[in-house]
Amino acid sequence: MEKRTTGLQVLSRRQAVFNAGYHIAEVREWLAELYGWTISGGQDYIAVLVRARNVLENIYRVFGLAAAFATTDGFSDDVNAFFEEARLEAARILAEREARTAEAAGKEVPF
Repeated sequence: MEKRTTGLQVLSRRQAVFNAGYHIAEVREWLAELYGWTISGGQDYIAVLVRARNVLENIYRVFGLAAAFATTDGFSDDVNAFFEEARLEAARILAEREARTAEAAGKEVPF
């Protein structure tokens, strides 16, 4: 009998929170980029629409992960708790990225 991989992966809640945090960190960076484009007026509407679509896709991914780990009894509370954990994870990821870029530039890291 052959073994086949389907590409599916079983995630623990911790792995799902990390993945969701990564997606939220990307969304935060992309929203900052969109804000800069809005202020400067330097991008055409196609680039803005593509970036906005990417933001929406990542938000849906995070919601999908949150819904997968929510119970039916307290769905709203479970989803909110998952989003809060993912938000904290995203803040940690962004702080690590900032620390790496500051170290590469030779600056002090504000912690």
